[in-house]
Amino acid sequence: MKANPFILFILFNLFNLFPPPSSLTAQTPHSRIEILPISGNIIFDGMPDEEAWQALKPFPFIMYQPVHGKEPTERTDVRIGFDKDFLYVGAHLYYEDVTLMRATGKKRDYDQMTCDFFGIHLDSYFDRQNALVFYTNPHGIRFDASVKRDIKTFDQDVNMSWNTFWEVKTVVDSKGWHTEFRIPISSLRFQPSEEGVRMGLTLSRYMPAKNEMSVFPAIPIDYNFGTWKPSLTQEVWFMGLQPRRPFYVSPYLLAGWGYVHQLNAEGSEWIRKVEPKLEPGLDVKVGLTGNLTMDVTLNTDFAQVEADDEQINLTRYSLYFPEKRLFFQEKSDAFDFPMGGPNNLFYSRRIGLYDGRPVRIYGGARVTGRAGNWDVGALSMQTATLDQLPSENFGVVRLRRTVFNQNSYLGGMFTSRIGLDGRYNFASGFDGNIKVFGDDWFSFNIAHSLDSKTHRDVGGMDPWRMQFVWDRRSDLGLAYDVTFTWTGRDFNPGIGFMRKTDYLGGYLMAQYGWAPEESSWLLRHKIKTEWMHYQQTHTWALETMTLKTGWNFETRSGLYAEVAHNYALEVLHDTLVLSGDTRIFPGSYPFHFFSTEMMLPPSLPVVGQIMAEAGGFFDGYLFSTTLMPNWSIASGVDLSGTYRFDWITIPGRDISFVNHIVGIKTLFTFTTKTSLAGFVQYNTAADALIANVRFRYNPREGVDLYLVYNEGLNTDPRVRMPELPLSDSRTFMAKITYTLRNKKEAFRK
Repeated sequence: MKANPFILFILFNLFNLFPPPSSLTAQTPHSRIEILPISGNIIFDGMPDEEAWQALKPFPFIMYQPVHGKEPTERTDVRIGFDKDFLYVGAHLYYEDVTLMRATGKKRDYDQMTCDFFGIHLDSYFDRQNALVFYTNPHGIRFDASVKRDIKTFDQDVNMSWNTFWEVKTVVDSKGWHTEFRIPISSLRFQPSEEGVRMGLTLSRYMPAKNEMSVFPAIPIDYNFGTWKPSLTQEVWFMGLQPRRPFYVSPYLLAGWGYVHQLNAEGSEWIRKVEPKLEPGLDVKVGLTGNLTMDVTLNTDFAQVEADDEQINLTRYSLYFPEKRLFFQEKSDAFDFPMGGPNNLFYSRRIGLYDGRPVRIYGGARVTGRAGNWDVGALSMQTATLDQLPSENFGVVRLRRTVFNQNSYLGGMFTSRIGLDGRYNFASGFDGNIKVFGDDWFSFNIAHSLDSKTHRDVGGMDPWRMQFVWDRRSDLGLAYDVTFTWTGRDFNPGIGFMRKTDYLGGYLMAQYGWAPEESSWLLRHKIKTEWMHYQQTHTWALETMTLKTGWNFETRSGLYAEVAHNYALEVLHDTLVLSGDTRIFPGSYPFHFFSTEMMLPPSLPVVGQIMAEAGGFFDGYLFSTTLMPNWSIASGVDLSGTYRFDWITIPGRDISFVNHIVGIKTLFTFTTKTSLAGFVQYNTAADALIANVRFRYNPREGVDLYLVYNEGLNTDPRVRMPELPLSDSRTFMAKITYTLRNKKEAFRK
């Protein structure tokens, strides 16, 4: 088959065979929940007690946990309305004993489950796949996030760093706490019709002292993260709601000083290169239509972004680092082309980063939203030259539309990476996620790449990738997953992420879950077996086979734990270098090991996660443990840490390897607008220590002042010659952003 990077334009035409699903037609009026405009004035002060609030209907809450389906132990009164500029949410969160209320954390996007939370989930297009999330706590923090893919996996499908313009205020008194949300209509995207605007709605209240969550609507406990799933939201109609187009201009100014050390041309001496900075930049957001938004960025800089966590790789696969830059996190769901696990046809860290070093981004533009029945994402970015890396243009086009039913879609993507020196990479793909019946789903992705560096025949299967999955998604009863994957040895998406290429394989999973009676200390538990098999595509030689069987459970107090037995058969065809002199030579290695994981209950003073593995490791033995505690010392003071210990011994070859990674994070939130965060991490394998300190003043959304200090130290300068400098790099930066926006937040469609 001849390679064709424009395969999407052909595949997209096939979608015309699938009209919008008939199930998207409106329900009869008598079965609808309608949200009406506010009649009267609202004083935005955190206490929803005006007559305008009383005219709105409250939503009935029901307990989700610890005893599913019971009446909540505390009373919750939530009402929703809107005017031409804002969506309003008002809530009274009562306590019979107010001393049970927990109020920790004042930082924007504070997400520790040690404090009371109240929030709203909006599936604004009612596509049962995506949602916007807004939460607050008694301190009045703003926590917002976006959801995609109906949360198949929480870590990959929830973008906690998505931010938009909105406001919240709270009041605490002897009856509990109270809050008002004011969300600009211009911060939402939806499709109006003559019958109103249909959205999906979930309301949620969490009380850590009781590990109690109450919700609207009555959500079944059959699913992991059920309260976050867009497919389980309640259908509601906003009567008379009209779109508003956003228009924001955000200039920034960056000033600072720093240095890095580089080897001279002869490789005999480290030379300090001083790099002062004084640079302006600009971001613009404009609504093209009621459902399409364009973002333009010039001289983009990410000086305020925290450093990546140190990791050690004890596997045969590439490490994945999450995106932390806000420009790429915003609307990241519009460019999502999942290919299993972290694999994706688009990985934004390929833009503006090279071998861990930042590359200047001259600028670019992004268009996201909905056009008719299509979800649209288009992006183009231009980067500067860095050493031997030429200036490059990165392009992405993503299209997707709902077919068959509300939960299903077909889509495609095209990416390009073109260097001014003539190098190029094109990738294209076609994918789908189909809800077949009940909890059974069929998903697939087929992708192709074309690279100027590929010398083998591009007409065969080598530049192709395909995956087919049939799974049943439920936490109670029987669930399963059957997956087949093929990735050719020349498949290389230039702005994507692949943990591994040149393999074909299968994955089988079966599990069974239970939700015991109220008298049990268990909230739910399940047994699970997973089998994975990989072999090379060009030789058919076996590479990896694993079998994992385990039991995990969650208690009514909030404790989560898992224990499992693992069998692995690793066949190495090349030497595997782990760290330093630790090498595993070609051969066949069967071994067994045990693994465990635990999440502590949120009601404890110190919470966090504990993970451990112990047993065989290739021709030796491994013990590895990771501790991630978090301690809310006081209101506005948090201390968290990471400690990883790895010990490998291979008695037959007299090899022993020990590594420690220690990280400490401190967070001081003086107010909801002012915070100071510190991060220090030490990795013995790299003999390196990194430090990052960030002060942030955020008086309102779009106005930010950052003061940033970064330091990189070599803890063993004599590890190589010429001797390393003690301080490898150091920077001091100040960045101020001020967003100019329309006085009424937006203008009419």
